[in-house]
Amino acid sequence: MTVDSGSIRTMVEDFWRDFLAGAQSDPNGSRQMLENFDARIDSIASSMPPEDAHNFQNLVEEERDALFQEYRRSPDALKVRLGVLGPPPSRANDISAQDHQAIIRAVQSDYLDLQVIARGQGSLHDRSVKVDRELEARVRSYIAGMSMEDQAEFSRVYNEEYNRLVMTRLSERKSQSGCVVVMAVGIGVIGLIGLTGYGFIVA
Repeated sequence: MTVDSGSIRTMVEDFWRDFLAGAQSDPNGSRQMLENFDARIDSIASSMPPEDAHNFQNLVEEERDALFQEYRRSPDALKVRLGVLGPPPSRANDISAQDHQAIIRAVQSDYLDLQVIARGQGSLHDRSVKVDRELEARVRSYIAGMSMEDQAEFSRVYNEEYNRLVMTRLSERKSQSGCVVVMAVGIGVIGLIGLTGYGFIVA
């Protein structure tokens, strides 16, 4: 490999593309992927004259830092740009991560909609998948364009209110007679934020 900024940018972006996709499917393998990439960079540099190796490693670090800063500004936007993720659904109104009351109102509205899906046609598994996908799409649309910190704050408030509604609903149904169908739903928040909640939609 020659010390060419365009080639190095492509190489680093290819790594990030694989890293982000791999982190979603196997979070435990993320560290190994980073170590493998570092080893690859060291191997390439060792085959170069000292001055070229130094320039090569500096350019790699510059590109890695630029991508990390892009990720910090908006994990979703970077994933969309790299083709790891499709664009999130658009929303008419944006909600600030600091406006907790607006987030709570959004959760309460979403919860009612998700209950309708949970009571729909199909097997328990099929309805659970539909609810899971719809919930993920809604959360993604809320946090699109937010920084990592705002994504984490928004998702924390959203999860707390969602789970409060779930447990209240579950408690109410337990006190009634009849068959209760409970579906577990994973909230897979986009990004490397390890923020995953588990709720229940009661039909």
